[in-house]
Amino acid sequence: MRKRKWIPLKTKVILKVLKEVKGESNLPILVLVVGEEGVGKKSIIEKIVPDSRNRVASDEVFSVINFSTKNDLPKLTPRINEADLVLVVVDATKKMSDGIIGLLKHLKESKVPFLLIVNKIDVSEDLGIQLEPMSNYLEQFLPNVILTSVLKEINIGDKLIPTIVRCCEKKKLSFATRFQAFKLPVIKEIIKTTALQNAVIAGVSLYPGADLPILTTNQIRMILKIAAVYDRDISFSRAKEIVMVIGGGFTFRAIARELLSFLPTIGFLMKAAVAYGGTVAVGRTANKYFEKGISDLSAEEIRDIILETARELKVVQ
Repeated sequence: MRKRKWIPLKTKVILKVLKEVKGESNLPILVLVVGEEGVGKKSIIEKIVPDSRNRVASDEVFSVINFSTKNDLPKLTPRINEADLVLVVVDATKKMSDGIIGLLKHLKESKVPFLLIVNKIDVSEDLGIQLEPMSNYLEQFLPNVILTSVLKEINIGDKLIPTIVRCCEKKKLSFATRFQAFKLPVIKEIIKTTALQNAVIAGVSLYPGADLPILTTNQIRMILKIAAVYDRDISFSRAKEIVMVIGGGFTFRAIARELLSFLPTIGFLMKAAVAYGGTVAVGRTANKYFEKGISDLSAEEIRDIILETARELKVVQ
């Protein structure tokens, strides 16, 4: 009897979540890359999207704008208002111009998402001296500042791309379905965000089991988002298969039993820790499922993922 009630509920949830995920995967993105001549605007885009096959998608998302004087700002304002993110690129070896400073102040005051990319930090052996001419301005725009070197690929994949993902939270799935470099950072962000949501939900729930439908729905949403990162066009039958394979025998109840064998008694934090760790374990299982390109994972592989998650929670040695 329980099974007959459970399947329609899951089907309804999968249909609803699949529609949401498809919508998020196809959201339009506009990133303005603004800077003066010779600062490395196009080079930064090429490092973010190195695959020439994605050049059309890159041109649709990233718009390069040469900014020369402070008089350019009024002309640029309408485009800024349409943008999801503005990347302002400057040369670390040169003094920041009044026009660029005015642009940055406008972005900060208008609360438009932006990042100040200080490129060419590899040119000088003494970075402190190199940045001294613009140090007063850099302090004004923290924590939106990222120091990079396109030539030596410093802070591109490990800092700039993940920061773009966080700045464009609502568009992150759309980034990941378009560009290879965004896939892993987006998956990590999806898992982290969902795990934190589930930890809060579990922590405030007053009745045992009352939070399970919400936790399970979030689990399904996370799995299908990760699926979308690997395969942009997901049919309902494919989505249902994915959820059943990854989540069917690996629900929060099953995870809880596994995690409780590792967790010590930690009072009121127990439920939140299980929900957080369980969500991370499900997310990692989903990611491994798609990485391996197989239809199932062994019990040993799943248990290893749970144990790794428990270790990261510092509950086992």
